Amino acid sequence: MKFGAFLQFLIIVNCFINSKTQKLDLDTYYTDKLPLRYFNYFDLLNVQVYCPGRGVLKNFVLRRDGSNNFWYEYQCYSSLNEEVDYGEPIIKGLTLTSNHTFSSSWGISSNLNFLNDFSIDCWADYGLNSFRIFKNNGLKSNTICKGTKPSYTTPFNIATEPKKCNSNSIDCLFDVRVGVTDEENDVNIGYPLRGFKYIVQYESSYSNNVIAYYLFSYSKLRNMKIVRDSYKQKFEQLRNSNTQQN
Repeated sequence: MKFGAFLQFLIIVNCFINSKTQKLDLDTYYTDKLPLRYFNYFDLLNVQVYCPGRGVLKNFVLRRDGSNNFWYEYQCYSSLNEEVDYGEPIIKGLTLTSNHTFSSSWGISSNLNFLNDFSIDCWADYGLNSFRIFKNNGLKSNTICKGTKPSYTTPFNIATEPKKCNSNSIDCLFDVRVGVTDEENDVNIGYPLRGFKYIVQYESSYSNNVIAYYLFSYSKLRNMKIVRDSYKQKFEQLRNSNTQQN
C-alpha cells in the first residue's frame, strides 16, 4: 500500500473507531415467571428469550423456585439502546432470522430424550439475539441473529456439566448456565453466544433416567483498539522511514 493511500485508510479507521461508543454494556434480564404445568419440556414451548435493544446473548440459565415457577435468567451485551456499536466492539451490524424444524415420524414426544440433537444456532459471524421453541407440524425453533466482528468462534463442542434426571421431567435443564462466564478485558471484550444444542441420552437400556447436557458455541469479539494501535504503529514506521522530498 502506498504511503498516501495508507494515510487515508488510517484516518478512516481512526474516525470509525472513535465515532461511537468504545465499550459494550452487559446487563442481566429475566423472562416472566411461569408455572410449571406439564413438568416436561412442553413448559418451555413459546417462551422467548430476547435481548432488548438488538443486543446479543452472552449466556442463559433456566431457573425454578419452590413454588414450581420457572424462568430464564440471561445476560446481554449492548441491550440498552438500538444504536449499532461502532467502536472497539462491533455488533448489530446485520440481522438474520433462522428457523429449524425438528420432527419425527412417530410424532412429538414429551420425553426429554426427544430433544436430543435439537439445535438453536446462528452463523459463525453472528450472535444470538433471541430464541424460541414451539410446536407446528413438528418441533421448531425461531432465532434472531445479529452480526458481530469476532476474532475467533468455537465449534459446537463446549459442553456443560452433565446432569441425570427422569426422562419424563426437565430437572436436568435447571441451573445449568449455557455460555461462558469469563470476564471481559481489554483484549477479549465480549463473548457472545452463537448457539447451543441439547444432548439427551438414556443412562442405560434398562433405565428411565437420562443424562443431559448442552453443547454450545461462542465467539470472542475483536478488539478494534488493538487493530487501530497496530495501524498507528505501522503509520509511524512508514512516516519515519519516508524520505520522499516534496
